[in-house]
Parts: sequence; C-alpha cells; structure tokens
Amino acid sequence: LDRHARSYPRSARAQQRETLVIQALEQIGRRAEAAARAARFRAAFPGSAYLPAIEDALSGSP
Repeated sequence: LDRHARSYPRSARAQQRETLVIQALEQIGRRAEAAARAARFRAAFPGSAYLPAIEDALSGSP
C-alpha cells in the first residue's frame, strides 16, 4: 500500500487505500498510529463513504 501511495499519490483509490492502512494498523495493535492517520483522513475527506469503516476499525467492531 505504501508503494501504491508513492506511485499514485492522487489515485482515485486513495481513500480506500488509507482506510485499509488504518484497519491494518488497528489489527496489529498500532492504535495510536491508526488514530493519528484516521484524524488526518477525517480532515482531508470529511464526507467520505469510508468513514464508517474507519470508525468501526477504531472501535474494535468487526
């Protein structure tokens, strides 16, 4: 995902990519990093359809 971000920083899939990163960070226990990235995501994409998935990941929901 990092390589994709470097190669395609303005990709149409940027929101999906960042959501996957946040979910992965949460799953491996890097909660502070996941929360920080989620905060940046919310600021950058306040109306994103991916916000519920991010909130679920941060709350520990499946």
